[in-house]
Amino acid sequence: MPTLTQKQCSVLWGLSAGLAISEIAKRLKVSPATVSGHRNQLGRIYESKNIVQLLRAAVADEQIPKDVLARPVPSLLKKVA
Repeated sequence: MPTLTQKQCSVLWGLSAGLAISEIAKRLKVSPATVSGHRNQLGRIYESKNIVQLLRAAVADEQIPKDVLARPVPSLLKKVA
């Protein structure tokens, strides 16, 4: 299981909540380019080509819970900080 940074975890939770890169950037108070960089790093870590593959790999790796997509968005947004 790879060790993710706090920002990478926040980006992962933001993606699982369905947020756009720009929305995640606003919440994290960083630039969209920074969020894109974290998303690209996550893609390399999990060898994923798209967000669906990334989220599946993160669930398999137990970085996010299996029921993440069934959770209400407000509960997911608490993790994006």
